[in-house]
Amino acid sequence: MNTSENIPSASPYRRGADRGYILGLWFTAIFLSWIFSAQVPLLSLVAVALIAGTPFLIYKFLRKSCLADPGVQVSALWVEGISMVFCGSLICAVAVIVYFKWIDPGYMARQLQTLVDVYASTGDESLAEAARLSKAILDNNAVPPASTWTLAMWLFTVSSGSLLSGLMAVLVKARGLRSRIMNK
Repeated sequence: MNTSENIPSASPYRRGADRGYILGLWFTAIFLSWIFSAQVPLLSLVAVALIAGTPFLIYKFLRKSCLADPGVQVSALWVEGISMVFCGSLICAVAVIVYFKWIDPGYMARQLQTLVDVYASTGDESLAEAARLSKAILDNNAVPPASTWTLAMWLFTVSSGSLLSGLMAVLVKARGLRSRIMNK
């Protein structure tokens, strides 16, 4: 089996895209854990564990690339990480749009209504403003469509993931440099 993981000279875009499907499944698991945590509270712990494990997963993939090609530059590792996150986010975005558009189109409106009910019941004036705004959104049928929520989640994931990939690329190279120095 001759995949790009076995070819050190493969493009970082290619390696990232090849590994992006795993990250996409990971991100989708985070999304689904978050969505269904209202019905199964234990899933909120699963979501937190998956979110906390994301840097380790990215690090693991970038470390494999560094071990396969010790001369790889930090910038190439970073590009690989960005490519992974970009492709993985696209996979998750498909799941998000399918869920919000066809499986449970009223999800966001119900969440806003819950926010209104909870904030209004607290009597806290600072939360009352958020409740009023949420109520106005519901009353005016101004809940953003599924595509808007999906785009916002996708942009957040790609932007934060690219920063995380940069950090992981630096850590991978720093660890590799340290181990080479200690082995001399």
